[in-house]
Amino acid sequence: MPLLRNLLLLLTLTCAPAMAQSLYQIEVLAFRQAQPLLASQPVNDAWADGAQAVQPEASMTPMLVQEAERLSSPANGYELLMQQSWKQTVTEQPVSVTIGQGDSQDGHQPVELKLDLRKQNYIDAGVDLWVNHFGEDGLLMASERLKQERRISYKELNYFDHGSIGLLIRVTPL
Repeated sequence: MPLLRNLLLLLTLTCAPAMAQSLYQIEVLAFRQAQPLLASQPVNDAWADGAQAVQPEASMTPMLVQEAERLSSPANGYELLMQQSWKQTVTEQPVSVTIGQGDSQDGHQPVELKLDLRKQNYIDAGVDLWVNHFGEDGLLMASERLKQERRISYKELNYFDHGSIGLLIRVTPL
C-alpha cells in the first residue's frame, strides 16, 4: 500500500507542471469602429518591451470567419485591420507575444499588438494595440492606441474597446 501511495504522489507531482502549461489557440481581430482618435504620442520603438514575436510555424487557420466578414463590411461601419490566429502555451507566469499586420515602414507596421497572457483558473489578458499612420514619405506621423488589462473567459469571444479601435480575442484550449 505505501508503494502505491508513493507512486500516486509521484504521478501527481510530475503531472502538475504539465497541466499548468497548456497549449491554446489564440485568435485576434483588430478593427476600426469610428474616425481615428490619435494617441497623444505615436508608438515608440520600445513598444514591444522584450516580448517575442509569434513565429510563422505557430500560425493556425482562423476560426472567426463570420466575425471577420461582418467587420470587413463597410455597410456595418467597421474596418477590419488585422486577423491573426496562432498556438502558444499559457502558464502561470505572464507570456508576452507580439504580432503585426502590414508592410513595415519607419521601423513599424500599420498594426502592432503586444499581448500578455497568464493562466490561473481563468486567463488574464493585457492588450497593447497600436494602429499607426504614416505620411507620404513613409515616416510615422501618428498612432491610435488601445491599452487594457482584463480577465477573459476561455472559448468565448472577448471584446476590448477604445473610442476608435477595438479588439476581439478568443482563447481556446487545444
